[in-house]
Amino acid sequence: MRGIETLRLRGPAGALAAVLHLPKLPPAPLVIACHGLLSSKDSPKYVELADALAEAGLTCARFDFAGCGESAGALQETTVARRVTELAAVAEALSAHRCVAGGLGLVGSSLGGFIALCHAKRDPNVRAVVTWATPADLKDLQGEEELLLRYGLGRPLLEELERGEGLEAPGGLNRCLILHGEADALVPVAHARALYARAVEPRSLEILLGADHVFSDRATRTEAVARTAAWFTRFLLDGAA
Repeated sequence: MRGIETLRLRGPAGALAAVLHLPKLPPAPLVIACHGLLSSKDSPKYVELADALAEAGLTCARFDFAGCGESAGALQETTVARRVTELAAVAEALSAHRCVAGGLGLVGSSLGGFIALCHAKRDPNVRAVVTWATPADLKDLQGEEELLLRYGLGRPLLEELERGEGLEAPGGLNRCLILHGEADALVPVAHARALYARAVEPRSLEILLGADHVFSDRATRTEAVARTAAWFTRFLLDGAA
């Protein structure tokens, strides 16, 4: 019977809070969901997605990056590089979980998708990636010091942006599904097209008509969840190359 397990995982700078959604017949391949810059694992879309993936027969983990939700740390200390390291720590910790076996999938929204792509480039265990409303680069954040500080971010991120480190999403990845809202006012559709151009086959770009950055419309969110579950079923459960 499917269930939920709450976890405290060791992160680079303190405990990271996670929730594991379990399929009826574990162990199963794992999908890790990565939230955006100012979000958390408890956003309704991640809960809905994790439930759908468990129903499809996958183990799904949603977790809070440091300084977000229930995880230790301060948001003021976050950087892109640190979040990539945190995701790596979560993937390593959960690889030994009794309900996990097989390949790894990553899904992320906005900056969470960017982080997922960065980790996928480094981790050969990653078999598939899905991005929602994800930027191809972070150059638009350069020079936005006042805005970032207003939202509780700090000097470490600003200095990282000033140095120009890690501002481009990596290319050369396959088994990537890129979902993007046609009406995304925060991250224009051009970013999705750039991510698609950098990926290699098999890959898919799917533009959701009328959808905004956070997929706030219920029908849009349901469609995104269904397409994401189908992608991971194809590459993690059905054994497609």
